[in-house]
Amino acid sequence: MSVPCDRATPACTQCIRTKRKCPGYRDELDLLFRNESTAVIGKAKAKAAKSKAVTATSASSAALPLVFTSLVPPSKLSHVQTLPTLIEDGAFIRALLPTYELSPTINEIAGAYFNKNYELRSVSSSFDFYDYDTVDTLCDPGNMEDHLTASINAVGLASFALSIRSKDVMKQAMNDYVVALRLTNKALHSPSQVKEDSTLFSVMVLSIFETITGSNEHSFAAWTEHINGAAILLKLRGPEQFKSHAGRRMFLQITSNLMISCVQRTTPMPKYITDLRKEAARYVETTNPAWRLSEVIIDCTNFRAAVKNGDDGHRDPREIVMRALEIDREFTDIFVGLPESWQYTTVYTDANPDKVWNSNFHAYSNSWVAHIWNAMRTCRVLLHEVIHFQLRKVKNHDPPLFSEHERVSLYRNSTTTLIQLRSDILASIPQHTGSKLDDEDWLGHSPLHKALQTPCQAPPREESILRGTRGYFILWPLYLVGSMDLSTDAIRAWVSNRLSCIANETGLLQASVLAKFVGRHLHISAWERRSRVERDLNTHAPFIIEELPEETDDLSSFGDVQVEFHHEDLFD
Repeated sequence: MSVPCDRATPACTQCIRTKRKCPGYRDELDLLFRNESTAVIGKAKAKAAKSKAVTATSASSAALPLVFTSLVPPSKLSHVQTLPTLIEDGAFIRALLPTYELSPTINEIAGAYFNKNYELRSVSSSFDFYDYDTVDTLCDPGNMEDHLTASINAVGLASFALSIRSKDVMKQAMNDYVVALRLTNKALHSPSQVKEDSTLFSVMVLSIFETITGSNEHSFAAWTEHINGAAILLKLRGPEQFKSHAGRRMFLQITSNLMISCVQRTTPMPKYITDLRKEAARYVETTNPAWRLSEVIIDCTNFRAAVKNGDDGHRDPREIVMRALEIDREFTDIFVGLPESWQYTTVYTDANPDKVWNSNFHAYSNSWVAHIWNAMRTCRVLLHEVIHFQLRKVKNHDPPLFSEHERVSLYRNSTTTLIQLRSDILASIPQHTGSKLDDEDWLGHSPLHKALQTPCQAPPREESILRGTRGYFILWPLYLVGSMDLSTDAIRAWVSNRLSCIANETGLLQASVLAKFVGRHLHISAWERRSRVERDLNTHAPFIIEELPEETDDLSSFGDVQVEFHHEDLFD
């Protein structure tokens, strides 16, 4: 009869009694710790060899793989003899990890590129109506609406296609754009979705697509349709939109773009927008220079439109000149006594003549302040061109509307103002275009170093909720300077070159279109035609629907979306 082992240590009782060497009892814990050094080393060597093959394959792949490899090279493993050594240098753990090869989807690439080039986050600002993070919730991957996802994919993929000059990727971006239009159009037909923030933001994103891919004049009209369509949505959303930070931010962004569009096309600001601005004034600091400037810009574009159309009270040349001078003084008054953060410094240099016109440039606290200054300058240029035209027209008027001395004096003063405004706009270009002037020896480590960083780095505060759209703001002032009657051939050539560089460096292809027009001294006729949206103000989605009914409030009458692209071969 056998007696069970009592598992005593260092030898069991049975072995001691029989005077035998105790072999010990099998401890189950020992089974968990076995010397596997040889096996681990073999596995690591095998995986290292496999990793070489994977790396070679990955390097030749065009799918942009993300490879996670964590194996120790064979040369190092050949000296590893013990498990403690493997554990100490981490090879043991890394050898047990699987090797992954993950290729991002095309939509992941598009989203990443959009986030990189069209920064959605906004940091604190001195403008109280700009200091809130607007779109985090809209662009939360877990909650984002399909039409907004499609819009972001289209814009991000188009930017990526331009950066790698890929026709195939651009074709996919165009397809995504069509999908985005259809989904957004569907949202616009929905009573519950038409007023949502995501729908309005989707339209804002779609307007960027035309800016970055528009390779001919018609793309400007398409951009205008998107902006005017977004304005219609502001009307539908009504005063309720001002109760949220996102609503106020998008309202300000869209009205800013709408002002540019109206100024370009010499059309009045829609009355429903001016009415909404009265409501918005309850929520913003109306003493802020940016808000005050927007008020005068609206007066300016309404005035120019009335003169163009020959409206009552805007036909007499003398009255027109006097009113233009009055609005001009309103512009200059806004910029008197501004705080230091709104001022700029003039830097003089002979370096970089291709980037710096006439050996000087302006350094602003950030690119948004530079944009505000240029918004004022462009409007003043247009006002003084009106003054020039009226004074030339009445030169031989009988009876005279001005004394000859007064007429000549007004004309000379206006000419001097135009030349100064032209110089100031040209001096603002380096900061707007992100020229890396801070890297040059002539600048060194001066206090202007930060002020001259690229726009996405410039301190502090970028206020546009779609920071990538700010590049569009400098296209119009540059084109205006290049098309001025007072501009010389040398200025036109320099402006045309800068516009071409902007197109190449930022991917805003509309800049290349403007470069051609400036170089040939032509005007953009698309800005002279009436917008479709302005002809069909009762529709909710005219900027997307190709065929519009004459008059209807019934959105269900619209058929399928018909998309007309205005893009030539982008890579020829």
